[in-house]
Amino acid sequence: LWSIREEAEKDLLGTIRTVSEMGYKGVQFAGFFENDANDVKIKLDKYNIKPAGAHVQIDLLRDQLDETLKYHQIIGNDLIIVPWLPEEFRTTKDDYLRTAELLNGIGKKLYDRGFTLAYHNHDFEFNSFEGKTGLDILFEHTEPNHLKMELDCFWATYTKHDPLDIIDKYAHR
Repeated sequence: LWSIREEAEKDLLGTIRTVSEMGYKGVQFAGFFENDANDVKIKLDKYNIKPAGAHVQIDLLRDQLDETLKYHQIIGNDLIIVPWLPEEFRTTKDDYLRTAELLNGIGKKLYDRGFTLAYHNHDFEFNSFEGKTGLDILFEHTEPNHLKMELDCFWATYTKHDPLDIIDKYAHR
C-alpha cells in the first residue's frame, strides 16, 4: 500500500475495500495509521484480502516487539519488513555491523515465534565500506533464517548494481 499511502493514511479500512474491488487478493502494509488490529482484520476477512507483509520501523521492533507482533498476529501477517534505516544505523561499516547484530537478534525472536523478518533496501545500502556494500554487510552478518531480503530493484539499478546478480547471490534470502 506504499504506492497509495496518502489514501491509506486517510482511510485505511476503505482502501482495503477499494483494492479488493480492483481485484487485488493481497496487500503489503506501509503503516496502519492508528487503526485497531481487530478492525483491520475484519476488513481483510470481509474483502478476502491476505496480508503480504508489512513495513515496520526498526525502532518498533527494537522497543515494542511484543505489542508489534501481537498486532500482526491479529491481522494474520507473518512477514515483517524493515523498510528504512535512520542514519545512525548506516553511516559507517561499524554502524552496519551493529545493525546486522540487532537485526539478527530481532530476526531470531521473530523466527522463533513463526514470523519472518526481511529488509527492504534503498540506495544508501550500496555505499561501499572497505570493498563491501552496506547491503552485503547486513546479509553476510545475519543468519539466513533471521533476515530475508525484499530487494528494491529500482534502487539497485539506480546505484549501478545488477538486480539479477543480487538475486543470484542471495537467492536463499
